[in-house]
This record gives sequence, C-alpha cells and structure tokens, in this order.
Amino acid sequence: MRLRAAVQTITVLLCAAGCGSAPDGDAEKVGWTSQPVTVCAGTSTVKGVDVSVYQGSIDWAQVKASGIDFGIARVSDGTANPDSTFAGNWSGMKAAGVVRGSYQFFRASVDPTAQANLLLGAIGTLESGDLPPMADIEVLDGESGATLVANLATWLGVVKAATGRTPMIYSAPGFWDDLPNTAQFASDTLVVANWQVTCPDTPTPWTSWTFWQYADNGTVPGISGAVDLDEYNGTLAQLQAIGGPAPYAAQYVSQSFPLASTALTMVEGQIIPSYIELKNVGSKTWDSNTHLGTTQPRDRTSVFADGTWLSPNRPAGVKGTVAPGGTYKFEFDLQAPDKPGTYDEYFGVVEDGVAWFSDPGQGGPPDDDLEVQVKVVAPDGGVLDAGVVRDAGGASVEPDGAVVVPGGGVPASAEDAGDAGSTPSPSSGSSGGCAIGPTPDALPAPSALALASLLALVFIRRRAR
Repeated sequence: MRLRAAVQTITVLLCAAGCGSAPDGDAEKVGWTSQPVTVCAGTSTVKGVDVSVYQGSIDWAQVKASGIDFGIARVSDGTANPDSTFAGNWSGMKAAGVVRGSYQFFRASVDPTAQANLLLGAIGTLESGDLPPMADIEVLDGESGATLVANLATWLGVVKAATGRTPMIYSAPGFWDDLPNTAQFASDTLVVANWQVTCPDTPTPWTSWTFWQYADNGTVPGISGAVDLDEYNGTLAQLQAIGGPAPYAAQYVSQSFPLASTALTMVEGQIIPSYIELKNVGSKTWDSNTHLGTTQPRDRTSVFADGTWLSPNRPAGVKGTVAPGGTYKFEFDLQAPDKPGTYDEYFGVVEDGVAWFSDPGQGGPPDDDLEVQVKVVAPDGGVLDAGVVRDAGGASVEPDGAVVVPGGGVPASAEDAGDAGSTPSPSSGSSGGCAIGPTPDALPAPSALALASLLALVFIRRRAR
C-alpha cells in the first residue's frame, strides 16, 4: 500500500500498493482535507513494514534481526491481480517470529464478496498472534463514494464473519474525509497513511490511530529497494494481543532470588531453595509437560542442578494444571558449584514435545529473560559440607534448628543463636556448637587478665575434598 500526503498542499499523490500505480491509473489524484486532526504516538511504539510483489523476495529473518517486529503483506489488487509473493511472505513472517498481517487493495468496482473470499483463501485459518486482515482504501475506482462505502461494509462483514476478528482499514485523511457515511467504521482499527510528518493526521470519524504508515522510502536489511515503513502505537505485547493470545506464553510475576542486575552470593556447595513464579498468559492450559528449562543455549546442563531437579536441564515442572490466567511457582534448589566465580544461569519455559514458549508464534518469555547471576565464594576458614542446606548468608541450618556460621564465629543475632545471654551447650554427636564455660550468672567478676586469656572454641563441619 502506498499513499503520499503533504500537509502544505491541497492535493495528495496516491500510489498503488507497494510501488507502481494501479492498473487503471486512478490512484494518482485525490483531494486533501483542509482541517486535519494531528495525533502523536504514545510512549511506546513498535516498528513494522508493509510489502507487496514490488519488494521481491524478502529475507524475513534478517528483517526481524534489524528491529522490525511486524509486517503486513499484500494478498491482491482486487481479484484480477493476486500477489505472487504473498504465500512466501506469509510463511516467512511466521517462521521469523514477525507478527504478520495481510491486506488487499480494495476495488469499489469489483464484487466485495469475491474480493473478501480471495483474501480468505490466501490466508487460511488465522493463528494466535496474526493481525486481522486489512482493506487498503485509496481509490474510487470509477465509482461514487457512496458505492465504495457500501461495498467496503460488505467486505468487512464477510471477513469478520469468517475470521472472528474486526478487520482494519488503511487510508489517508486526504481521501477518506471526502467519503460519505463513514461513522459506521468508527470501531474499526485505523491504519493511517501520512508521510514525512512528525505526527500523523487522522481522518474522521477516528480521533486516534493504531498503525501509522509514516514513510514510503525506507530501507530495511533483508528487503531490496525502498519499502513502506509503519509504526504501531503501543507495546509489542499489546500488538501481539490484537491477534489473541499465543498458545504458549508466560509472564513474569516474581522470584525468590535477586534480579540479575544484582549477584546472589553463595558459598561453595551451598544449597538455596528457590522459585520463579509465572503467569499463564497464553491460550493453552499448562500441564505435566510444562517445564522450566535451561537456555542460552537450550537444554544445557546446569552447574546448579542437584537431586531435586527433574534432570540436569529441567529444574522444575508443573504439578497438576494451570489454566490461562493462573500463576504457578516453579520451585527448585540452587546448589552452588565447588569452584568460586561468577555464574549466569538462564531459564526458559517449554511445553516438552510441543514448543518452547520463546519459539516464533508463541508468547515468550525470550530465552535470555529469566536469569540469575550467582557469585560463588570459598568458605571463610573452612570447607563446607556438600548438600547442607544453608541460609542466604551461607550458614548451615541443623536439623534441630541450630545455625553454624561459615568460617567460625557466632550467629549475628539472638534470633539466630537462641535467647540473648545464653551460651550454646554441646550435644552428643553434634559439631554444630560448643561450650565456652559456665553461664554468665556463675562467673565471678573477671579480671583484665582473665578476659584477655578467654578463648572461644567454635567448630565447623567439614567434608573431605
């Protein structure tokens, strides 16, 4: 689709879809509105392109890598001119993870139902995340404005009935505002064409826009020659939601360890019970095949795995089911490796046997989104037992609740050590505490020499290395 608009002039040059004029040449001259309504984008936008046969063969993987997140491909010009590149563009966008859409250059002189059926046959069944089809309204095609509006309403009704989605309308104020009885389209999604301006003008009856074609001469890696550049007014998540939720998608809720911007400090061999809580924002129910898995790369054996993991690359899985809208805590242990250093661990969500949530067509999160950074340090003054459960400071927690501090010493608070003023007593077979003499009530007033010579013996459990 191609529309030129210039606020400074009274006329606007309109071109046919992609490049080149329409076969009958009547897309060239359309009046311009004298009082445009200018609406700027919000705080978040998403970049996209619209393409046709005029762009030739497109490398969609390269397009996606360049920062383009959606594409709208032409199906046909009326019924007489199907686009030979549509099938390749339709599948290519899907494979590359580009949110995909379709459009048809609308001919008021052609049976609207026949045009709609041609488009529907080309796109097949829309999948989750696909944008609704779009009508490209640029020319009267030798008909009156009233005929165009009536036929467009028919086209929209046929497409909506078949897809279950409200189609989108592409036009420019300079053409659209001369059409009669357009208030009936106020609830449809507007794709406004307005080039070389900072903020686009919106035609009546709309007071805002959802998509904006802001240039016809863009350059994008993976596409030969000039291409139309588009912008979505919102976030990528909102864009994806237009086509309904993806089958498998998770949204971050919380986690038990610090965000990756702050390292979690662990002592060699330390075990910390952990969890990542996620919300099911897809259309599919999670089940026993829904697992947390290692990523970067996927299915990598983790240095933090222990016996509580399902496998060295699967920390945890869903027990029971989680319906769309529900949340679940994936609970697992992090066991520090025996070598000091800083480690980055990445997790993703996978429906084993079906798809990773980060695959094209699914809703994420990306493979590098769920991360924990761990700084592993050697124990201060001794080597800790492997497999001993410890608190976040590295202290081991005994079965009876006693706390042993790595490297010797006593717990930092009375809450950790017991009642204030008391002294731990040794227990048979335990190395978690030691006696340092009578209780304070039984001690005579100490001399300076006695205080200086008092020794406190603290034992720490060790393991063979």
